[in-house]
Amino acid sequence: MKLTFITRSVRRRITWVFGLFVALSMVTVASTVGFRLHSTITTNLTHELEGRARQDAQLLLQRIEYLLESAQILVRNPFVINGLNDSQGRETYLPDLIKNFREGRDVYAVALLGYDGKAVYSSLETLPTYDDSGALRSTLANGVVSYQIDRTLGHWVVFVPVTYYNTTQGVLVVVYDLGAVARRVLPPDPLLGHRLSLDAKLLFENEASNASDLLIARQALTAQHRGVLDGGLGLQLEVSAPRQYFLAPAFSAVADVAFLGLLLTLVAIAIAYRIGFTISRPIVLLRQRVAAADGSPERHCAPLGTHDELEELAEMFDQRTHELRDIQIHLEDLVARRTQELEVAKEAAEEASRFKSSFLANMSHEIRTPMNAIVGLTHLIRRAAVDPRQIDQLDKVSQAAKHLLGIINDILDFSKIEAGKLTIENVDFELDRVFHSLNDLIGERAAEKNLEIINRIDPAIPEVLHGDQLRLGQVLVNFASNAVKFTEAGSVVFRVRLLNEEAGTLLVRFEVSDTGIGLSEEQRSHLFEAFVQADASTTRKFGGTGLGLAISKRLIDLMGGRVGVESNVGQGSTFWFELPLQRAASAKTSGASVKLDENLKVLVVDDNADARLALDDMLRAFPVRVATADSGEQALRLTREALQAGRPFDLVLMDWAMPGMDGIETCRHILALGTAPKIILATAYSSEWTCEQLNAMGIATQLSKPLTPSTLHDAIAGIFSGNGSMRADTSAVIDLSPLRGRYILLVEDNPVNQEVALALLEETGLRVDLADDGLEALRKASNTAYDLILMDVQMPKMDGLEATRRLRQLPQCASTPILAMTANAFDEDRRACLDAGMNDHVAKPVDPDSLFMALIHWMPRRTTVVEGSPSGTAGRDQEEELLRQLGLVEGLDLDFGLARVRGKFSTYTRLLTIFAATHQDEAERITAALDCADMDEAQRAAHSLKGSAGSLGLLHIQKIAAAIEAPLKARADNALALARLPLAELARELPALMSRLHQLLGS
Repeated sequence: MKLTFITRSVRRRITWVFGLFVALSMVTVASTVGFRLHSTITTNLTHELEGRARQDAQLLLQRIEYLLESAQILVRNPFVINGLNDSQGRETYLPDLIKNFREGRDVYAVALLGYDGKAVYSSLETLPTYDDSGALRSTLANGVVSYQIDRTLGHWVVFVPVTYYNTTQGVLVVVYDLGAVARRVLPPDPLLGHRLSLDAKLLFENEASNASDLLIARQALTAQHRGVLDGGLGLQLEVSAPRQYFLAPAFSAVADVAFLGLLLTLVAIAIAYRIGFTISRPIVLLRQRVAAADGSPERHCAPLGTHDELEELAEMFDQRTHELRDIQIHLEDLVARRTQELEVAKEAAEEASRFKSSFLANMSHEIRTPMNAIVGLTHLIRRAAVDPRQIDQLDKVSQAAKHLLGIINDILDFSKIEAGKLTIENVDFELDRVFHSLNDLIGERAAEKNLEIINRIDPAIPEVLHGDQLRLGQVLVNFASNAVKFTEAGSVVFRVRLLNEEAGTLLVRFEVSDTGIGLSEEQRSHLFEAFVQADASTTRKFGGTGLGLAISKRLIDLMGGRVGVESNVGQGSTFWFELPLQRAASAKTSGASVKLDENLKVLVVDDNADARLALDDMLRAFPVRVATADSGEQALRLTREALQAGRPFDLVLMDWAMPGMDGIETCRHILALGTAPKIILATAYSSEWTCEQLNAMGIATQLSKPLTPSTLHDAIAGIFSGNGSMRADTSAVIDLSPLRGRYILLVEDNPVNQEVALALLEETGLRVDLADDGLEALRKASNTAYDLILMDVQMPKMDGLEATRRLRQLPQCASTPILAMTANAFDEDRRACLDAGMNDHVAKPVDPDSLFMALIHWMPRRTTVVEGSPSGTAGRDQEEELLRQLGLVEGLDLDFGLARVRGKFSTYTRLLTIFAATHQDEAERITAALDCADMDEAQRAAHSLKGSAGSLGLLHIQKIAAAIEAPLKARADNALALARLPLAELARELPALMSRLHQLLGS
């Protein structure tokens, strides 16, 4: 709050500042005086109390010594000595003697004990027994005075030996009341309080008149000279006094000083007010004239009539005002001219931006068109390849093409961001699907480097969120790609957690952590700048354009988030960003419709701590009861303990690759214990076991890491509901049957793109008609009913947009799905296609799976079966019979083989035929090479057989070939002999397999 009442008046400001200064000065003086008085009085009072405590403690000690001496004198009385043996006499004279002794000595009781420790006389009817007293035994044995403290009653018990002719005949016991002794020595004082205590036992208390805010001094009762009391009694004396009583004069003095300060402050304010009036009057006048001055000769500030510095200030102000008026007029003329020039420059910049956008669009189209040929033709050649070396080379071509496409997309995205044309589109999306897609894109590259990918998703985050799913995935893929690229060993962890939620907005933090090379402080400071790379040297090991992180930062800024990195050289990196996301309008649930039993006991076995924690978090969110183990040995121990406790585990989630005892061996030991839990094998590596092998090992199903909550939930629910698959993680194969026999029109002007598209489409069983441009497409669609139209955009004579508009005017094409298949990949290109009447947009270079899924999605439902098509009844029955016969071939995993060719049965049978023809005599070739001791040739042949068999699901042959290759590759001393052992099995198994394949395939 601004104190305008003070700050807007010079006079009031002077008055209050001077008055506050005086007031603060007086407060400081009063506080200082009060503090010093308080400190001095407190210190002096403390010293006095300590002296008084020492004095009173000495008085108590002297009294106690006197009482001890009195007991020693009493024991020398002949009546006491005779009382031990004269029973009649001790009843007559001892009571009087004891009565006289007790007067003025605060004696509680007196007793005479015989040598056996039994009381022969006592002043009390019931005397406490001291049979187990060490002090009593010491007195009887050594003839010395001893004592003890009765902590319960607060008594001091003195044992004095009764000696006769230097022989101890008995003991005189004198019991003193310590509280009474204190009352006698420490008389009441209204200002002082006394407390005598024995450990925590209060024996005596005399409170001061005011018991609040006491100062206390403590003094232990300790003898000043050596003697019987040298060891001390353990008594402590407290002396207290009320501080406020002694501080009252000081408080009165402080109050007087404060009152005097108040008077002086009021006087100072009055004086300051008068001085302020004198000073402020010319200033107020100057303010009024300055407010009215506008630089014109008619309105000026001087003269003021003060003839001092204020007069000079007014004259200088008038001069500067005249100069500023002239400058203002000049600037107004300049601004008018510059505004006109800026309008011209703005129009030129907008024109340049339009040229730049047009150039980028054309460049994108020109690059993507040949890229489509590269990607498409590579795919077509790859599907027919059998030789592993050729397959590997084609995969590398495909990867290089995708890498180049990624660079092109980065450049286009950066250009759109720089031009401010990139927009954020918020939709409802499932976070689980984002991570599924991320894992699919990154998993293969991570597996090549044996890196483990781990998902850690906070269960507190809703399943469905509202935000830009596309841009979120783009940033995650960029961070994850960098993590895999810069990490040679270890793992990459994807984390997402909810930071807070406020008014329906969730602040979510995403992290990508790796165990890679890390970053220096200098690298971190420039990391998110465009065209900056962590390794920019000419000898750099890692590639990249340096745009990915810059684009990611711009995207996160556009989505209202923030981004950062935590890293040290050689210790890995954690890239993170925080985004505000919304809850979805419709809270639908994903795969968790089947609820799991809350009493389900699950054991998680994984040597990786992050993977173990991730699985533990997912399982507890379902919820189930979870235990974890970091090795096979610990898993066995926990299983035994659970079995012995009568609460065995229902499910074991087992990692495969663990040091020491791996997952397979651990499963065997667990099942050998007599328990039968369901076992899920989870591995970060590719699937190595067939359904039969898993079943033989007692494993219910197999999952490939990284896992997401929905994948894990569905697998567990499937197992316990009886619907679980033996290979729950087999890659999804697109069912192309809805496309077989359907009739579509392909509109494409480029001959190479025509060849690629026709090969891809006819492979699915589609019947394809071809048009070279929009005019031909319009003519053909007018005369033929097509199920769907694939339309290029940039074509001669008539482009795809105009062709689509005219097609929509035809009654027979009003509802026909039209999909753009074009190299124009900008968002505005997509919107233009949709505005023209197209249903969807497929960007070139075409990804076959994306194209097939779009076709299946938009293809109208089939009403009749096309006669003579591959989907006819006879053809379908023949295909199903061959499929069944192949499934019966021993050593052939049909599911695995079909998955490798995306479920295309015709392609699979063709590759089997090529395999049978190529590797018919492979056993003889390897035998001949071993006979000639040509290990290189034998290894190449075994390697080729292993790769070809493995790609087609001939896993038994693959295993034998791998056994032949292993000793040859390792160059063992007895490599030839070791290779011949599995070779003999190959010579038996391979001909039988080939004969069966020839019989079924007719080759």
